Amino acid sequence: LSFKMNKTSEPEVLIVHTHSTESYMSEDRDFYTAADTPRNDDDNKNVVLVGEKLASVLSEGGITVLHDKTHHDSPSYNQSYSRAKTTINEYLKKYPSIKIVVDVHRDSIAMTGKDKCKPTAEIGGKKAAQVMLVMGSQTGSVEGHSKWQENLKLAFKLQQCLEQKYPTLARPL
Repeated sequence: LSFKMNKTSEPEVLIVHTHSTESYMSEDRDFYTAADTPRNDDDNKNVVLVGEKLASVLSEGGITVLHDKTHHDSPSYNQSYSRAKTTINEYLKKYPSIKIVVDVHRDSIAMTGKDKCKPTAEIGGKKAAQVMLVMGSQTGSVEGHSKWQENLKLAFKLQQCLEQKYPTLARPL
């Protein structure tokens, strides 16, 4: 990679949530139905809690993290990406030390109709939501993403690490 984490007091990782209200079921089922609520404003029941856990683990490893808990998708889902982009750019301007921005989402896979399955893996005898890394590139009408290849390198390294430590946890990149 073209950068190294320095473990300084300056923030190097920013965690955000474009769709912060994406939530999880409390029931142990392998699928969602139309009756299940896919969104929740309670940060103890949505992806903000995942961001908190990620920030905690990184901090324990000596990496300084900023975790923005703004609900970019509430009250309206429309324009959530542009609102998140504004938030991210404000942080990058204020903290040029940030090297990695992580946007945490909850994934579900549409099956038939409105039913969706929950991609999970068994890790240490417990069910865990699978992880999927999504990387953008600079193609077609997408511009201003000049470092997409560096992002892809980082994603490959993360994917490889996950596969070595926790086989089946990561879905394909």
